[in-house]
Formats: sequence, C-alpha cells, structure tokens
Amino acid sequence: MALCLFTIACERNTESMAPPKTAASASSDDASMPPPPPPPAEVPDALPPPPPIARNDIKPGPDGVYTYVEDMPQLPGGGGPTAIVQYIQSRLVYPNVAPDKQPSGHEYVSFTVTDKGKVEDIKIRRSLGPEYDAAVVAALQQLPTFVPGKQKGKPVAVSFTLPVMFAKK
Repeated sequence: MALCLFTIACERNTESMAPPKTAASASSDDASMPPPPPPPAEVPDALPPPPPIARNDIKPGPDGVYTYVEDMPQLPGGGGPTAIVQYIQSRLVYPNVAPDKQPSGHEYVSFTVTDKGKVEDIKIRRSLGPEYDAAVVAALQQLPTFVPGKQKGKPVAVSFTLPVMFAKK
C-alpha cells in the first residue's frame, strides 16, 4: 500500500518536473492561459516623514483639555510617560484575592494633569474588577504634583491614558 501511494506521488511530481514548453511545443490548452502579470512597480525604500505638527494645529478638546501639547507634563525629575507608569506600578498594592482568582493583564486608566500640575478626573477605561480599580485609583492619588504641560508657553490641562499591569503572584 505504501508503495502505491509513493508511486502516485512520484507520478504527480514528475509532471511538475517536466521542462517548460516552448512556443513551438505549446498546445491549444496553453493558449487559454492568461499572460503572466507585469513586473511589480518600483517601491521606494522609505516613505518621507510626516509633516511636523504646526503649533497652531494643536487644539484642546471640547472640555478644554489637551491630549498632546508642545511640552508634555512631567513628574518632578522628568522621565515622560514611562516614568509615570513606573511610579504608579511601584505604588500599586495588589488586592487581597485568592491566587486562583487573580486575573493578569492590564487596566487602562485616564486622568488629567491640570494647569497647576494636580491629578484630577481619574477614570478606569478597562477594568479587571472593582478591587483592581480601587488599587489603581489609590496609586494614582499618590502621584506628586507634576510640572504642568505647556502650549505656546502657557500651562494647560493635559489628559493621559496609561496601562497598569497586574501579574499573578
């Protein structure tokens, strides 16, 4: 039986190994085949960079809060969004939940840094559960006063949305 399957496979493979037919040996079956596609057009190696955001193009949302400004809010000492996430993670107190019931994943939280550098309007955008929401809010309430964001040299309110990671312990 194995010999039979091998023979069939070999017969099929010999057909694909046959030399290509020339125009002189082409049969009427080959005439119905479409011509080969044209070669692909030249694609540039790299696309040009997007134009820079003009100072006048950055506008606040309907609530007067920006999502991006020329000088983003910073923790004292700097570090950008990565430093903010690290600060939150370092102050995160895991809820007292049975190990087999602990979810792992990310909560997403949004908040506003006011023009005075205070954290306000904390909202959980993606939740792992109420105990985890409370832990994230408690960690955010420990954030120090920020260096406020600035637009055109003036302090303005800026909104952030950041991930907070929970891993099973």
